[in-house]
Amino acid sequence: MVEGTLEYEAAIMNAAVVPSLFAVHLAAHHALLSKQRGSLRTRSLHSELVCNLSGSKHIAESLQRFGVTEASQHLLVAIFDARIGIEDQLMSLVQGECQHSKEALGSITDMGLLKKYFKCSDTELAMSSLEDIITCQMAARDL
Repeated sequence: MVEGTLEYEAAIMNAAVVPSLFAVHLAAHHALLSKQRGSLRTRSLHSELVCNLSGSKHIAESLQRFGVTEASQHLLVAIFDARIGIEDQLMSLVQGECQHSKEALGSITDMGLLKKYFKCSDTELAMSSLEDIITCQMAARDL
């Protein structure tokens, strides 16, 4: 993918630090708005989606935390305007199996790492869920 061998673009995220599919939808919405306004902070719509998962405005830090590395065990792929056959092409690049279950995401999420990345205190967690805290931070980042 780094070599540019993928026919279609895709946002490939470390699924262990994705709090929910709602957070991915929120990040995608922000990416689409940025593209429409001509204010993308990254080179592509898909990398913008990965960066928008973070509560930080630091692009390199966001890509390191939410993108994939050699150590990533689980991947989440999001594609704008996906076409037939893209899943087979992506799977040819990945060792492992594909799951389409929303429930699988919740079982692999590293809550401790998310608490650290989003600096969630015990006081905040006593009042709200981790997912709510994270999505509020994501939504308020650009205000």
